[in-house]
Amino acid sequence: MDALIFDFDGVLMDSEPVHLRAFSEVLASVGVTLTREEYFERYLGYDDYTCLSEAMRYHGLSGSESVIEKMVADKTRVLQRHLAESIPPIAGAVELVLAAFAAGVPLAIASGGLRKEIRIGVEAIGLAGCFPVIVAAEDVRQTKPHPEAYRQAAALLSEHHSRPIDPRQCVAVEDSPTGIASAKAAQMRVLAVHTSYPPEQLHQADRVAPDLSAVTLESLRAMTT
Repeated sequence: MDALIFDFDGVLMDSEPVHLRAFSEVLASVGVTLTREEYFERYLGYDDYTCLSEAMRYHGLSGSESVIEKMVADKTRVLQRHLAESIPPIAGAVELVLAAFAAGVPLAIASGGLRKEIRIGVEAIGLAGCFPVIVAAEDVRQTKPHPEAYRQAAALLSEHHSRPIDPRQCVAVEDSPTGIASAKAAQMRVLAVHTSYPPEQLHQADRVAPDLSAVTLESLRAMTT
């Protein structure tokens, strides 16, 4: 295994409910009621801009680029307030990352979240020093399901470690069909955790697990052999 690349929300940290709360508050200000079902069915896995613009369109509202960007900024402020509360990591996530880090496995995050939000979350669960590469929403031109985030993560890991990182020898850890499609398009193996979606919606992954508590480094290495 050349590298282990994680999505963030719903994979390392149980933060999807907090994102839902933040999106709901911002959309309520323009008269949109966002339900949990709508969020998980339609928007999970998108970056903030796409999520908000799609929600506006779905509810028959139009918003200019500047309006959506202001909503994104408002959502970030709300999210940061909620992230200050205690949000637990996904079961087994901290242990798996620390084991990979100790073994010298190159680690990265490829997420549709904003860099500031990811850094706050990673620090909150004690993993700030483990990820030399973080590819966030503002680092890509095309968001998931496009493979750009995962391709960029592999390229940056190659630079950081001064050796080739073959995407076909990387394992991505995801929690959504959109994320799985992104990693697969980058030619990576995918472990999906069903923390956000039921297992039957994650069938395109190479392996599916409830969380990371029973996932070992050895089992991940076996996925690339």
